[in-house]
Amino acid sequence: MKTQKSAKIWGWVAGIVILLLVIISFAGGNYLTNYAIARKNGSNSEVVPAKITSNDADFIIHTNQQAYKLKTEKWYKVSERSEESIKSFDGLELKADYVKANVENSNKWAITVHGYCSSRKGMKDVAMEYWERGYNIISPDNRSHGKSEGKYIGMGWLD
Repeated sequence: MKTQKSAKIWGWVAGIVILLLVIISFAGGNYLTNYAIARKNGSNSEVVPAKITSNDADFIIHTNQQAYKLKTEKWYKVSERSEESIKSFDGLELKADYVKANVENSNKWAITVHGYCSSRKGMKDVAMEYWERGYNIISPDNRSHGKSEGKYIGMGWLD
């Protein structure tokens, strides 16, 4: 009789422990997911990536970083950019900069996509490099970044 009560008690204890582990796992996973992909309040991120992906741009930046930064800023201010937008399949307005190529009738295109928690402005160095080589440029703000709408970051999947 005593062993049956003891087994019942241990059964309840095991059940409660398992239930608590499930709740803690769910709450922790939900917290970490929201921490990683939920848009932060007032987020209009302007973080510039530490490294540009183009080898040419890397060389130029590291060779004369300050002069290159000034050149990029000047180009960005005077370039004839237009802000374009589209509606996503789920009704969000996604924004992008469009810069027409500096050569007549160019059929070359470059899409400069920023990284996690950045924005299209963070890609202006790369955009300028392609523009100087005669490319039309599209620089989007991914979902929940910059001026694009969205509550959750899609990591490029939904953009």
